[in-house]
Amino acid sequence: MEYKELKIVVDRFWKGECSELEENQLREYFRWNDTIPEEFHPIKKYLSLASEESSGLGLDFDLKVLKAVEDKDRNTTKGINIKRMIPFAAAAAVAIGVFFFNPNSPVTPEDSIVLIEDTFEDPEIAFLEVKKALMMVSNKINKGKEYSHEIGKFSLAKDQIQYQDKKTD
Repeated sequence: MEYKELKIVVDRFWKGECSELEENQLREYFRWNDTIPEEFHPIKKYLSLASEESSGLGLDFDLKVLKAVEDKDRNTTKGINIKRMIPFAAAAAVAIGVFFFNPNSPVTPEDSIVLIEDTFEDPEIAFLEVKKALMMVSNKINKGKEYSHEIGKFSLAKDQIQYQDKKTD
């Protein structure tokens, strides 16, 4: 294709007046000719990007969709969702605790099935044991918080990767 003919077809392309055959000729011309005038570099880049985007969804698109569906099926469980039941269980535990251990409760310790006895004679030893138990619980919670921070980093990285994937699609 000579310069004058190329210039005419490119002008028609930008005006939206060229036929599909002429557009395909432009694609082929720019694909196989590396030495083109500087003024045609933008259309060469545009046509190469447009041909990449219009090449379809790709061969592995179906596999990605099926994998995503299978992963979603694995993540959903049938039956009771334990995460949703935790607040109800906590509320029930608090209600039972208030009912049985409230000093103003109509149930007296003699009427209650639960018998509370002192296990330590010395209150200081009891205090130390309670302190030791609370420190153990605190250490476990802090260790869990460390892991949750790591999971948060992983989740952030996953979101960034998915954002980049969506951007490239």
